[in-house]
Amino acid sequence: MTENKTATEASLRTGAQAELLFNRLRKRQKHLRKWAARTGAGAYRLYDRDIPEIPLVLDFYGNDKAQAVSGALYKRPYEKDPVEEELWLRAMAAAAAEALNIDGQNVFLKLRRRQYHRKPLSSGKNFDTQYQKESNGAFEMVIKENGLSFIVNLSDYIDTGIFPDLRLLRKMIMTEAPGKAVLNLFCYTGSFSVYAAKGGARRTDSVDMSSTYLEWAARNAALNGVEISAERADVFRFLERAASSGRRWDLIIADPPAFSNSKKMAGNPLGGVFDINRDYQFLLSKCLPLLKAGGKLFFCVNARSFQARGFNLNNDDPCNNFKDESAGKNLSVRDITGQVRDEDFRDKRMPVCYLITK
Repeated sequence: MTENKTATEASLRTGAQAELLFNRLRKRQKHLRKWAARTGAGAYRLYDRDIPEIPLVLDFYGNDKAQAVSGALYKRPYEKDPVEEELWLRAMAAAAAEALNIDGQNVFLKLRRRQYHRKPLSSGKNFDTQYQKESNGAFEMVIKENGLSFIVNLSDYIDTGIFPDLRLLRKMIMTEAPGKAVLNLFCYTGSFSVYAAKGGARRTDSVDMSSTYLEWAARNAALNGVEISAERADVFRFLERAASSGRRWDLIIADPPAFSNSKKMAGNPLGGVFDINRDYQFLLSKCLPLLKAGGKLFFCVNARSFQARGFNLNNDDPCNNFKDESAGKNLSVRDITGQVRDEDFRDKRMPVCYLITK
């Protein structure tokens, strides 16, 4: 009897939360649909834990042929029965599909963090707990952004191939790019590189450790009729080689992961482990000497721990700590997060972005 009562109570809670999510998504989509059509945003943030008891992040993707949602469940601060969690996720996915009037098969939800102490929530692709690519077929589509085209994969990865929160920064890079040599570090699927090349960059160099992402970047470049130079390498080894050979760039983009301990980093200057809180000054110190006079470094951080701590401009400002002949003595550091915060991220969490000018 107690088990039946508990199950009934859980079902009622799930139903009530599904209704809350339905209403919230209806309201958000009504507000954002016209804005997206006007600005050419084919992917945008719909929901990010707006309701505390529904800890999801949901992004909308659309083109002339299909509409879809990709999202993730943030790790809860408490344990929840895996079967109950799967039923809850399915209810939220159904509510999202109904609210947005899209096919339920086009709603893809994953876990934001792997949880090794749990079994997978489902054997189906929509609820996979792993970060690596799945073996079954991919759900890919092409979305538009500021007149450019990008391939997204909504089924196989936590991240889909483009980050909606940096949309206006990509546009800023395009504006800055004409005639410039541009270096895109941790380039992922090459969206910054494509924007730079399309904006008229003289040369665009892209660096990432993943051959999968570099191939994806090449596909994005071809889709937009541009060429980018891509190198599969550990960023820190690349920076060392670039410094030794005297290479320089007008613009450098550094959007690093919060943490990485890939085997491909073994033996690099950081001992094979990168932690943004510990190592961001080291990263900047290696990037700044590679800037030409008057060059610009765009530095983005999407780590909660870093954002909570902040870029302390009094104690660890690169203007103070990197004043040497190689880095330059007159660096300017500006927080430009407010300038690149778009409509769908009003009152939403997004990466902090800094512009460091040499």
